Amino acid sequence: MKLLRVTVRCSVLLVLSLPVPMSFAADAGAALYKARCAQCHGKNLEGRTEIKAPSLKSAEVRKMSDDDLKAMISQRTNGEMEKRSAHTLLKKRLTADQVAEIVSYIREMQSK
Repeated sequence: MKLLRVTVRCSVLLVLSLPVPMSFAADAGAALYKARCAQCHGKNLEGRTEIKAPSLKSAEVRKMSDDDLKAMISQRTNGEMEKRSAHTLLKKRLTADQVAEIVSYIREMQSK
């Protein structure tokens, strides 16, 4: 019985010490970006000039503050892009938390 408890404790400590590759927010941001943004802005944030979807890796976007980027995404996804898009996922409004998760993902991708 004592050996079982020691084994369980060691297993728990081992699991807790493993590095976490991405936070939950980054995972959520990646999933949201792929579902809501990648169609126009590309899976690597490269953008599509033919539909006027700018690169999210551009110097202009990189120098924006997180708050400015959040405001731009909120305004456009819950307004301009929502009206233009035939994509049904874009018809659903993003919450402030979802926008923050997308911004976190964009920042992570910009650093690569």
